[in-house]
Amino acid sequence: MREKKQKKSGWLQKQNKTEFLRTFMFLFCFIFILLLTYIVGALLYSRDSFIAQEGEKRINPDEYFKNCQILEKDCLDIDCNYYTRCGDGNYNVCRVYDCGDTFGVFTEDLEGKQDTKNPPKPDMGAILAQKDSCKGTMDILSDVCVEGKEKIKVKIVTEGECKIGNFTVIFEGAGTKNSTFKEIGDSIYEITAIACGKVSKVVPATPNGISLEF
Repeated sequence: MREKKQKKSGWLQKQNKTEFLRTFMFLFCFIFILLLTYIVGALLYSRDSFIAQEGEKRINPDEYFKNCQILEKDCLDIDCNYYTRCGDGNYNVCRVYDCGDTFGVFTEDLEGKQDTKNPPKPDMGAILAQKDSCKGTMDILSDVCVEGKEKIKVKIVTEGECKIGNFTVIFEGAGTKNSTFKEIGDSIYEITAIACGKVSKVVPATPNGISLEF
C-alpha cells in the first residue's frame, strides 16, 4: 500500500513537472511572438517615417528664395549670363536669384540631388578691370580622346595679368562635362574632361567665376 502511494506521488510530481514545462514553453512562445511582432512593426514604421522624411526634403526654389528676385529660370548653357554661378557639372535645373548682397543659386543634378547656395556678388568695378586685363587670344593646340577622357591643350595670351581658375568644356549634343586643368608652362593649359565627344566650345573663367570670351 505504501509502495502504491509512493508511485502515485511520483507520478503526480512528474505530471506537475510536465504541466509546468508546457506552461513555460507556451508563455515563452507567446512572449517571443509578441516581441517579434513588435520588432517587425517598429522596423516598418521606421521605414515609412524615413521615406516620408526623405520626401519632405525636396526643395521648392521659389519658396526657398522667396525674398529674392528671379534672374534666370533656366540657366543651363553658356549663353546664360550667370552660367558660371551654376558650377561645374550636369544639371537638369539651375535657377539664379538676386538676393541683395548675394546671389541665390538652386541646382538639381541628373540624379535629382538638389543644392542651394548664396555666393556674394562681386565688385563690378573690379570685374571690368579684370576683363580689360584678360583681353587677348586663346588658341586650341590639340584636342584628342585618351582612355575615355577628352584632352585639350590651349594657349592663352592676354594684354595684362590674367589668372585662370576654371575651364568650361561644352560638347555638341551632350552639354558641359566636368573637367580639370593644369598650367604646363608658356601660357599653355591642359584641360581634361571626364568624357569624350565633339567639343563645340571651351570657355575659360577667372578664379571668381568671370567667363572670358576670346
